[in-house]
Amino acid sequence: MLRLDAKLLTLHRTGVNLFRISSAMIWPLVWHRFFLPKTPTLVNLRNRLISEEVSSTNPATSLLFALLCLISFDIAEPLAKRYPHLKQSLQLAVSSYGQEFIFSPPTHPDSVAVCLFLAEYRPTLLATSQFVAHKAVSPEVYVNLAYRIAERLTILPTRDASFFDELMNPHNVEFEQCFIDSVQELKILFLDFGLDGFLSKTLPAMRGILGHMQPHIDAYQHVLQYCEYSPKVIFHIQWNMSFYVLLEGLIHAKQCWSNPESLFLVVEEVERKCQEQIKISNSLLLNATGQGRREDLSVARSLLEMKFHWVFAGICGLGLLYTSVLRTRLIEGKNDGDPDIQSKESLQIVDQVAGSVNSPPDAPGQYLSAFLRRFGEVYPQQLVRVLESFLECAEVQNDGIAFNAPLQQVVYGIVFVCKNIVENNFVQVRVFGRLARNHERQLELFPKCARCIGQMAASPWKSTKSAFASGCVYAASSKIIYGLHNILERLRTELSKGTKSNEALDLFNIPPDLSSIGVDFNMPFWDAWNLWPHVGSSSPFDTSLDLFDWGTELNYDGDFEPMNISGM
Repeated sequence: MLRLDAKLLTLHRTGVNLFRISSAMIWPLVWHRFFLPKTPTLVNLRNRLISEEVSSTNPATSLLFALLCLISFDIAEPLAKRYPHLKQSLQLAVSSYGQEFIFSPPTHPDSVAVCLFLAEYRPTLLATSQFVAHKAVSPEVYVNLAYRIAERLTILPTRDASFFDELMNPHNVEFEQCFIDSVQELKILFLDFGLDGFLSKTLPAMRGILGHMQPHIDAYQHVLQYCEYSPKVIFHIQWNMSFYVLLEGLIHAKQCWSNPESLFLVVEEVERKCQEQIKISNSLLLNATGQGRREDLSVARSLLEMKFHWVFAGICGLGLLYTSVLRTRLIEGKNDGDPDIQSKESLQIVDQVAGSVNSPPDAPGQYLSAFLRRFGEVYPQQLVRVLESFLECAEVQNDGIAFNAPLQQVVYGIVFVCKNIVENNFVQVRVFGRLARNHERQLELFPKCARCIGQMAASPWKSTKSAFASGCVYAASSKIIYGLHNILERLRTELSKGTKSNEALDLFNIPPDLSSIGVDFNMPFWDAWNLWPHVGSSSPFDTSLDLFDWGTELNYDGDFEPMNISGM
């Protein structure tokens, strides 16, 4: 114990032996370890911190221990009430260790765990004040750091035969560790690969990632044939499978999009695969009923259904983008077969949709009309199903702990689905003069999702509003969804009063031709390839949109309510 440095010793001076109570702080982290299974336990970290073996610990280990303890106090009311002064000491320790870590991260597995944990759950935690917190919501710094450290540790995906021999042998005593390693490796690979958007990736780059994934996917399929596994293992296998299906679809679509018939087949094939994988997931989970906790079973089923609907919606989006750009090229006589799309081409997507709908059947580029007939109604239905599946997860508690979703894997996706639903309705109003057929259901789901995400930010002593004021991304995400709900509600109200579609769009500063709407190639990976065009070309996390207004004029007390946002 005497080896500990001053920062952790400070915690002991609060009168609490933090190491002694650390075993009692494991249960609040049940969801975090569900999504990040390679995160060390507090007991493991504690034992290494008090070990006489110097090589077993470093600043990343100390930061991770303090970080996990702090998160436990945020979640567990009994701990917070019993040790009211400990949280502030933990915050100071995390801040101090965090600054040291950011400037000089050790090449150690604990550094990778810290980066992934911060990227997924607390990207603003190491910010020094609320005034810079909103500029730290991007997880890029942590993802890049995790990738570089993993690269130095040589723990990124490889084709090392010995690793896959162990992974493909479910009876091997090392199987569980190999599997967890595989899950983390693929997570780092995908997060890093997708930071600057999938659309900008070349075919060789995407094929390279698929090649790294293939041995892992083959190993997963092999072991599933011989053993029944826990819902958590099945969840991670099928979650990685969803990325594999997505990447395959992206590659095939980019290869053949100049041939509309082939592109249609690609989108339909992804639809078939996603439906098939949902059935496979449910079947595997049914057989795993006796292999794990019921809570893991329920949440795994809903999460996987959500993810495969999300993948299909994304490929639908790519199909619309490609067919609209192809129509532009055919009309302009510039179809040279170039698989890469220029930014200016993506800005014409709404005009192409409107032009296709109003053109005769024999006009050039009418494949777009056929695509809209086949997938135009399916797309908003898929987005609604994503939200419904998310809310099913939100009803599940694990060891009494409410559902706590990671930002990158789940929450950001829900925010952008809501954003795309609103944008889809703007397009529907512009082209058809009406909202989406299922807009009532959409309006019903938005506030439910916002409340659910807001509750992930709240704690027994902190409201969602005060969490927002301190730079919490969950609270900010909740605010965005409430704002999007208000936009859609206002649009419905105007149309119900008989307001013409162009006049209704004018209320939101949207020009009648919608020429400013387009796909932003600088969007993060989770958004860049989605279906309908984006309102404006800024990221939803751009503070110029007034959606992340962490101003001092906010009233931090009371419940967090929907905000009246005039437009985007």
